[in-house]
Amino acid sequence: MKIALIDDHPIIIDGYKAILISKEVEKEENILLLSSISEAIFFAEQCYKKKETIDVFIIDYNMPEDTNRKIKNGEDLALVLRSIFPDTKIILLTSVSTPLLLFDIINRLQPEGLWLKGDVNLKIFVQNFNNVITGGIVYSDTVKKSFKNVLNFSPLLDEYNRKLLLLLNDGVKTKNLPNFLHLSLDTINHRKANLKVILGLESADDFELVKKAKSLGLL
Repeated sequence: MKIALIDDHPIIIDGYKAILISKEVEKEENILLLSSISEAIFFAEQCYKKKETIDVFIIDYNMPEDTNRKIKNGEDLALVLRSIFPDTKIILLTSVSTPLLLFDIINRLQPEGLWLKGDVNLKIFVQNFNNVITGGIVYSDTVKKSFKNVLNFSPLLDEYNRKLLLLLNDGVKTKNLPNFLHLSLDTINHRKANLKVILGLESADDFELVKKAKSLGLL
């Protein structure tokens, strides 16, 4: 079995490798360490040309952006790798616990594993990994809870509304939202008004809208 570990922090990537070796999950020569998005894509493309397979990609969500390829993070990288190796299992680890973001990662990527780093210790890491290898879909406890919370609102929150809330949560001003959503300002304001109704707010500014979404477990 060939495993590719992708993380820009040497101490983290070495730690994952040490866990897999010490628990006899895989031999050292079958574990590859990749420290950037560009390195990971080059490696994947070379493997594809040589008709070599990768069994598992373990990817850090918080990878630095590759501006040349317009790949913003580990999720974007995982989508590219999925297009090259559709049958390879993908495990994404993240320190970001925003429920709407985790929900969208699952919808877009459908990873075999999505684990919040704070949910995973050495024992759980190995258990989760083995479950993925044997065909399971494994989400950590916080991810499962977040997904369930957002799912309750999903009929009312389409992808644009979820992105809108995430951008407001990041502090993006309304006047700048068209640059991110590719919608007109009038359409965005209409969506914001609908969101207030959905979340039970008669009138509210952006701060109150975000605060309400957080109280409902969406952000």
